[in-house]
Amino acid sequence: MDDGDEDDTDDEEFPWLKRLHAVAQDPHGQQVGRCQGMLISRDKIRGNFLAEMDEVSQSASDLSSALFDRWGCLQSHFYEHPIKKGTGAWGRELDEGPFLLIEILSINKEYRRQGYGKRLFADFWGQALEAAPDCGFAVVWPTHLNDDTFESENLTAEQADNVYSELSRASEDFWRSVGFRRIGTSVWFGLATDPNHNARGLSAVEDYRRPYNLRRHPFQAGQTWPCDQAIFEADDDSTLSLLKARQESTPATDPLWLSVDGHGNTILHIVSITRRALTLTWLLQQPFANTLLTIRNLEGSTALEHLQSSLENYRRAKEMFTDDFDGFTPNEVKCLTLLSGIAKPSSDQFLRLKYGCTCGACLAGFISPRLSHALETQAYLARDMMKDHLIDTSGSEWVSCWSDNLMHIAPEVRRRLRTNKAFRRSFMTIVGYVAELLQSKIIPTQSQLQDLAKSEKLSHLENFLNRGGNVSSAVLACFDRVLDEDVYIGNGEHQEAFEEDLKALPACRNDREFVFACRRYCLLEGLPTNAAKHVAARIKMGSFD
Repeated sequence: MDDGDEDDTDDEEFPWLKRLHAVAQDPHGQQVGRCQGMLISRDKIRGNFLAEMDEVSQSASDLSSALFDRWGCLQSHFYEHPIKKGTGAWGRELDEGPFLLIEILSINKEYRRQGYGKRLFADFWGQALEAAPDCGFAVVWPTHLNDDTFESENLTAEQADNVYSELSRASEDFWRSVGFRRIGTSVWFGLATDPNHNARGLSAVEDYRRPYNLRRHPFQAGQTWPCDQAIFEADDDSTLSLLKARQESTPATDPLWLSVDGHGNTILHIVSITRRALTLTWLLQQPFANTLLTIRNLEGSTALEHLQSSLENYRRAKEMFTDDFDGFTPNEVKCLTLLSGIAKPSSDQFLRLKYGCTCGACLAGFISPRLSHALETQAYLARDMMKDHLIDTSGSEWVSCWSDNLMHIAPEVRRRLRTNKAFRRSFMTIVGYVAELLQSKIIPTQSQLQDLAKSEKLSHLENFLNRGGNVSSAVLACFDRVLDEDVYIGNGEHQEAFEEDLKALPACRNDREFVFACRRYCLLEGLPTNAAKHVAARIKMGSFD
């Protein structure tokens, strides 16, 4: 085997990856196979993981979108969902460290089943571990795409499908033979470096088998109504008319209403994922509704989970390219409430569904308990340190010391902070109130602070607010401080100091959505969203000077 060192390079365009290449040779030195892939140091791109991976190659993009979230961490359903976790062998260990993505391993046909493939992989894996001793795992998608000899030009669609299936099965068998096991129910297989990893203890027979039909189009010839192409392509009004008309000849007790398409989707799955609220309302009023709600498709999703997965994919795409997710539409929220059995959602419930909250406790739908904890902690720390500095430093020294935390204050107010001690004390007071309000599960707003200043007769604070001071400058400063101590894009001190406290709080999809939360706060206060752009730039560039 030849490790192909001449082609192994650090990529100038993508300095966080190293491309690897190896070849297999017969006893005469003739090349009979090749393997290529890349070592990915994701810690260098945590703040822009999905977009960076999307730029590298199709396989890197496929991997990141299928398995990971925006921070390069394994999507939670692959270790929490009762079905999608598969064997349950993989978990949050996939969140950490560099990893190897194998893009192609191909052996010439006449040299297959002679051990060349296994020896080539062993050499390639050894090469990766030598280049990155802390590499935690390798990943591969076993498919004909790993074999560049697949040709389908002269085959019928059915023949090509059969050949594809055989090649894919053979590819899966090969990768299992060298130790790889499926990650959850995904198409991706992993090999852990740790010899004691749970996946290492699974035999090939015990590994999860993904349903074959998921490789095919969900609508096949002769598909049982109502799960057919015509229903899928109809609009909401037309779908409702079709179903009502069919009900006249097909009683609710007929099992036809429970039929599924090629991917195991019921009519409820189809109507849900296409956001047809009118039809969904009608379906859920039928005698067979409770049964439909419990049926899982071949991916393991109920109709509600199918919709949630679709909405999550939309949100992830927004985060990848524009990072301007601003909630789901009223129609999408309507579908979520119907499937969740919420007859009349409260204002809090509506906002939490709209803004993708998964913990059921986000303030105004977008500040999760863990994010609130981080903001509250930073506010208390800043208030206490500002108080100490207020006593023994001059105005200019105080402003210079806290310049990073004062950047969201209007320039005129910032100038007054240098000469007016009452102004400095007022800003410090506001920072403290931010902490207290968050601790009381209240989002700090300008109107609240104004009412507070009047009711408690805090003339210095009222004067500060009337002369251009605002609570948003303190809240936005806390967002900056949270970034400084974030576990992936900061120094990680908050996680280290409050690990047990954070574990006691419910995890949420919105926990680390800093740009989204900052923008929503600005909009709530009727402010420009420049601060959110500032947060996005800091995350992307990793500039935490």
